[in-house]
Amino acid sequence: MKSNKKYKRLVGSIYFLLSAFLVISLLGILFYTVLMVISTTKDVTAVPIDLPLAAEHSIKLLTNAGEQIIGKTSDLSVSLIITEAPNWFLIYAQVHFLGLFFIGLYGISQLWFIFRSMHRHLKSDYPFKLRYVMRIRQIALAFFIWSFWQLIFFFVTKYGVISQIAFEGREVEIMFDMEIIISLLWGLIILVLAEIFRFGVELKKDNELTV
Repeated sequence: MKSNKKYKRLVGSIYFLLSAFLVISLLGILFYTVLMVISTTKDVTAVPIDLPLAAEHSIKLLTNAGEQIIGKTSDLSVSLIITEAPNWFLIYAQVHFLGLFFIGLYGISQLWFIFRSMHRHLKSDYPFKLRYVMRIRQIALAFFIWSFWQLIFFFVTKYGVISQIAFEGREVEIMFDMEIIISLLWGLIILVLAEIFRFGVELKKDNELTV
């Protein structure tokens, strides 16, 4: 009985948090869209994009004993807020940013639909349904789309848009973002979980039919 109450409280809390996150995200998209429209008539435009860069820098670490560890680093991740650029590049960066936003929102919305359904069927002894499998697969699809969207941005930016980057007086280059591979792996893991979920639901149905 206590475990059932904890389950209901957990599902209700997650559903509330996801609902609040969706509302905030939708308001954020609305705000940024308005900002984009206003920026077309102003001289100042702010567009956030992330650029993984490769640059060799010296780095110094200090141990608790006061000893120095000196080395070099070649990876650098920059969150760039563009305030001045050609109009075509601003549009390109805005489309990329909004694309990532909508892809993430799509994945979160599928998770929200699952917990909304679970919240509505809390009185059920077994609220997990076969229709949730499609929602879980769509979450995996969001990870795949996010990866390919980032991959397109990488190739277009590195080989078709940016010819040179200056950072702190030295030249750097755009490197491949390993988060793309990690996102693909997450998509595959979620697909496996969806199949395990489907197998569990079908197995329970078969057991009910045999009884």
